[in-house]
Amino acid sequence: MIIGLIEASIGLGLLIVLVAGLLAPLESMGWWAGWTGPDDMKAGAPTRLLESLAPAAQQPDARVIILYGINDSSDTLRLAHEEDYAAALARALPGCNIIADLFPYSAFGMPLNGDRALAGFWQKVAHPNGRLAALFTFTINLRNFLQVLTSADRRYGPFYNFGLAQVIVDALLRDGHDPARPRPLVLVGYSGGGQLAIAAADYVHRALDVPVHVVALGGFMSAAPGLDGVSMLTHVRGSRDWLQAMAALVFPQRWPGIPLSPWNRALAEGRISDVVLEGVMHSGPEGYFGSVLLAGTHTPMQLSVAAAADATRSAVRTAAAAPPRPAGGTRPEAR
Repeated sequence: MIIGLIEASIGLGLLIVLVAGLLAPLESMGWWAGWTGPDDMKAGAPTRLLESLAPAAQQPDARVIILYGINDSSDTLRLAHEEDYAAALARALPGCNIIADLFPYSAFGMPLNGDRALAGFWQKVAHPNGRLAALFTFTINLRNFLQVLTSADRRYGPFYNFGLAQVIVDALLRDGHDPARPRPLVLVGYSGGGQLAIAAADYVHRALDVPVHVVALGGFMSAAPGLDGVSMLTHVRGSRDWLQAMAALVFPQRWPGIPLSPWNRALAEGRISDVVLEGVMHSGPEGYFGSVLLAGTHTPMQLSVAAAADATRSAVRTAAAAPPRPAGGTRPEAR
C-alpha cells in the first residue's frame, strides 16, 4: 500500500510538472497577443515613458539592475540576504545607481502578488512555514524555472525576452536615462536571472543604444541570441556550484563543437570572462549570498559583491575610453 501511494505521488508530481511546462509560455503569448498585462505594456507599443519622463540632470557612472534567482516572487517579498546584497553593492559603487525592484519572471514584470488571479496564493507561499514549507518553495521555484526555460526556447523566447527588455527599458527611463548621455548598463543576474539578463540584453542595447554588460552569478544560461548585444559577460561561478555547470551540458549551443553559436562567438571575440569563487556553492550559507567565512577570510556575499563591482568599474572605464558619439549620429558598437 505504501509503495502504491509513493508511486501515485510520483505520478501526480510528474503530471503537475508536465502541465506546468505546457502552460509556462501562455503568459508570454497572452501578453504578446494583447490579452494580459497592463495597458501601457502592450506588446510592440512604444513606451509612454519616453514622452512622460525627463532625463535626470546628473547621470550616474553606470546603472546596475539586479535580477534575482528563481525563488523571487516580488520586490515586496525579498529575502533579507537579497536586500543585503543590493545594499552592499550600492556601498561598493557609490557613483552608480542600483535598481533592484524588478520582477523578471514575467514578460511584463508583474510580480506574483501583483494584479493576478492567484495573487493571494503566491503571497501566502512566498515565505512559508510548517511542514509544507518545502513544497510551497518548490512551487515558486518550479514556476519561475519554467519561465527561464521559456526564455531559452527558440519558439517562445523572443516574445518573453522582448517583454522583459521593455520592463528594463522602462526602469532605466524612470531612473532618468538620457539618450544624449547614455551610461553603461550592468545586468547582475543570479541563477536563472543570468539567462534572463543575456536574453534581454540585445533588445535593450538596440532600444537605447547603451553598452550592456552582464554579470552572471551562478548563471543557468543558454546560448541566447541576446549575447550578440552584450559588451562583456562576466561569468561568476562557484567552484562547488554544480547547478550552473549543468547549463553547459543542457544547452547544446554552448558545446565547443558549434563555433557559430552566440555563446561560442562571444567566447572567440573575448566577450566572456570567467571568475571562479573558491568554495562557493549555488545557494545556502555557502552560496553566492551566504555569510559563512570561507578559509577564514571572506564570505561568499563579499566575493559576489566584489565580482559585480569590479565588472561594473570595468564597464565604466571601457565607456570612458570609447570614441565620443558623433553629432547627430549613433554611438559606435561598445564591444
